[in-house]
Amino acid sequence: MNDSKLLKSFLVSWLAILLVTFRVYGDVPAGNDFPATENKDFSQQQTKTVTGKIIDNEGLGIPGANVIEKGTTNGVVTNIDGAFSLTLKGENPVLVVSFIGYTPQEITVGDKTDFTIQLEQDVKSLDEVMVVGYGVQKKATLSGAVSSAKGEEIVKVPAMNVTNALGGKMPGLVAVGQSGEPGADYSTLFIRGRSTLNDNSPLIVVDGVPNRSLERIDPASIESVTILKDASGAIYGSQAANGVILVTTKRGSAEKMDITANFSAGFSQPTRIPQMTNAAEYCELVNEVMYYRDKNPVYSSEDIQNYSSGADPWRYPDTDWYNEVLKPWSFQNIANLTLSGGNERVKSFVSVSSRSQDGFFKNSASKYNQQDIRANIDNKVNDAIDVSLDASFRLENRDFPSASSSTIFKDLTSALPMQVAHWPTGEPGPPLDPTVQNNPAVQATPEAGLQEG
Repeated sequence: MNDSKLLKSFLVSWLAILLVTFRVYGDVPAGNDFPATENKDFSQQQTKTVTGKIIDNEGLGIPGANVIEKGTTNGVVTNIDGAFSLTLKGENPVLVVSFIGYTPQEITVGDKTDFTIQLEQDVKSLDEVMVVGYGVQKKATLSGAVSSAKGEEIVKVPAMNVTNALGGKMPGLVAVGQSGEPGADYSTLFIRGRSTLNDNSPLIVVDGVPNRSLERIDPASIESVTILKDASGAIYGSQAANGVILVTTKRGSAEKMDITANFSAGFSQPTRIPQMTNAAEYCELVNEVMYYRDKNPVYSSEDIQNYSSGADPWRYPDTDWYNEVLKPWSFQNIANLTLSGGNERVKSFVSVSSRSQDGFFKNSASKYNQQDIRANIDNKVNDAIDVSLDASFRLENRDFPSASSSTIFKDLTSALPMQVAHWPTGEPGPPLDPTVQNNPAVQATPEAGLQEG
């Protein structure tokens, strides 16, 4: 290519760049085919401050009401007089106003800067009934310290034990987990914390029958769970000193038979597994301790190299005990079938469920299986006589290792990385203590014995 053609190509390229630049920034002269683009300065975001007051049906200010700019986390809470001031940041903002017991409202701001917003009471919420010690009562007339949760909220939690599903569902209820072991994975329940040095357990009442167990009730059969605090449970006397938990199970309706089937499966794993030192690191740390004690090293450089290389696992093993004993995931499943229906004379509710849970150990001796049936039948004999039959059956099969889980984890934590869990040929290694059969890789399996409960 000669110099003139090269120069021509160079000029054409620069002309194209200039035309594109003029089109982007809107500097094209009048009459050009490329329309100018309006310049906008986005460096400063427009804001607007609005004020106002949130009032109830009687015109009184509502303190603690939430005022939020819709679609954002920008919001404030009204003061003791129900007043608020909020700086809005978006275009065409909408205020969302809400408060417990009132119907939420959305208000388009527009050009206004001052608002008086009246919230309407949530009549539907106030008409709901809550189970109390002496029957049921509307929320609107309820004056005692009572909180409740619906069964459909509880069943959403994929927990094998109902006590683990109640945590965080009701104000005043504290659930403290005890263990993750299958068959022993319950939570201890407290109402408003511990109130005595002795037994702090609340009274459990299921369908009007006190001193029942809450742990293994099928969540699919629960209609509601109510907590009675303070004097609300006084009807139960001194038994209610630590509060009362009322469980109401579902009952049939005067409608055609409704059949519901549910199945859920999941995996669980330990919350956190410690990272332990390997054999070579352990040898170096032991030698370091000996050095600061002015003693000779226990392990030579050759020993440390052999542990590190892994070339001779018979004489220089390097065991990751947690990996040898624990599996990364444990399987659990819950299956449930409910039948509900009837007519004006006979109403029935039947629930059948099965659940299974595996332990965290490899080839685990810890397993839990449960099958249960609940039947609630109501029969209207005549206008003066009603007969009800409530029956429940539960079959549990619990398997545990011969040693307790706490013992297995203690040995697992204290085992040295140069001790053998399994030999290279697959046989289990020797006990950690020659006087006790305490190899965790064996203790956690049925080969070391099995307890059935």
